[in-house]
Amino acid sequence: MGFVSDIVSSVFDFGASDAADAQVESAQQGIDFQQQMFNQMQQNTNPFMQFGTGMLPSLQMAMNPLDSDQLMADYLKSGEYAMMSDQARQGQAAQNEAMGLMGSSAGANAMASITPQLATQYMGRKTAEHQDQYNRVANAVNMGLNAATGTGQAGMNMASQAAGLMQQQGAARAGAHLAPFQNMLATAGAVTDAVSGGMFNGGSY
Repeated sequence: MGFVSDIVSSVFDFGASDAADAQVESAQQGIDFQQQMFNQMQQNTNPFMQFGTGMLPSLQMAMNPLDSDQLMADYLKSGEYAMMSDQARQGQAAQNEAMGLMGSSAGANAMASITPQLATQYMGRKTAEHQDQYNRVANAVNMGLNAATGTGQAGMNMASQAAGLMQQQGAARAGAHLAPFQNMLATAGAVTDAVSGGMFNGGSY
């Protein structure tokens, strides 16, 4: 009886160990694959993250409000203003003359409105340029932020999956270590049942 049970236990032990090794290897392949996927994703998204990070100083500058007083002072001293105001005054003078407004308050008011109109147009253009610059820089930073967020989320998901595979490895190894004891208990139970059966059937040992 003991010899037979030893053989049975050995067969069970070998089978359990072999199955556990296969499960551990399969789980390890899954862990390695998750790591490869994460490394590849990092490699793919890293240029976007670096680009977005590099745009942060530009974003900080773009967030500063325009210095309208300085812009206006510079504009009124510029060649652009000089050229455009001269053209506007010549045009308005010709219009005043054609309409008989020379020397009138209406003609004078029209002349006086040239500088405010040019200044308003200039500030509107500069404000639009500033907003456009901010939008472009913010989009670049958001590109890097989205890449970082996606990489972080993917890392968390892959870490969770890898943890599950590691648990499978631990369970497989634990099962392989417990298999001999479980087989011993099963064999002992079988022997007990056989002996009990023999006693009730009038057998002798």
